[in-house]
Amino acid sequence: MAPSDLSDLHKLILGRSEYSLIYARIVDYLQNAYPTEFKGKIRQVGIVLEDQLFISFSKKWPDSGRFAGLLDQGLPAIREDGMYKKLEQKWQKPNP
Repeated sequence: MAPSDLSDLHKLILGRSEYSLIYARIVDYLQNAYPTEFKGKIRQVGIVLEDQLFISFSKKWPDSGRFAGLLDQGLPAIREDGMYKKLEQKWQKPNP
């Protein structure tokens, strides 16, 4: 167990752990943020859980209702014009 995903990956590279359970997008980010440390040294070997992501807006934030409405309008628009699919393909990782 490590205090952070970054620390967990360091342990993996140093051989102090055999595997690490980290959300794939976080690993992608860390590989890009620390290319000399991680690029080409880490590979996905399986999927433990495919989870959905949700967006929420705090009721305490005065503009939250407006931004929720903009999201509700924008998502169908980018699905319709194909932008959603392009973004999905850009960030989609192939299965191991």
